[in-house]
Amino acid sequence: MKTVRTWCIRILMILFTVIFLYPLFWNLMSAFKTNAEYLTDPYALPTALNLDNFVAAWQKANIAAYFGNSIFVTVFSTVLLLLLVIPISYVLARYRFVGSRLISTVYMACIFLQATYIMIPLFLELQAVNGLNNLPVLCLVYAVMQFPFCIFTFFNIILYFYVLAYSYIFLVYFMHTILVYHSSGFFPSLIFSIFLTNSSSAWSNR
Repeated sequence: MKTVRTWCIRILMILFTVIFLYPLFWNLMSAFKTNAEYLTDPYALPTALNLDNFVAAWQKANIAAYFGNSIFVTVFSTVLLLLLVIPISYVLARYRFVGSRLISTVYMACIFLQATYIMIPLFLELQAVNGLNNLPVLCLVYAVMQFPFCIFTFFNIILYFYVLAYSYIFLVYFMHTILVYHSSGFFPSLIFSIFLTNSSSAWSNR
């Protein structure tokens, strides 16, 4: 029964792989075709590896500039996103202050705000401040639109390592106490007091 289920899962995964990879293969195959071959039979294999399409795209379509713009926007947006998201996530995960829970809730709620909902208002705002056709402004928009999900991710990562660090400290302290006070009569009460002290300090510092 387990073997049948395993093979069913494998067949299903192979099917999904073919479904997702076929469009990529079809685009790559069509790139080597001439216009006549593509209009005759779009799904047939190319008769030869024709590189004229790539030359035309590089020279006539100015794809080199577009490629450079994509690299600039990707790198600059990522760097800007990390510079802003990591401190925000650390403060929200590590400290408690007035409004911290409200800020976290607003960021988490903004995850469900899709870009298509604010596309027209965002365009009008950028047009009002002359931010169109401006790569740094585009990088800023891309970075800010990824704030909610990235803050949610880093927030949980920081909390995980924070709890892990306190657990490790408590474990080391606990083992040290066992070795030192193993033969002592007040060992149980001492362990209980250490546990309460570390737990209360950990949660109060958050």
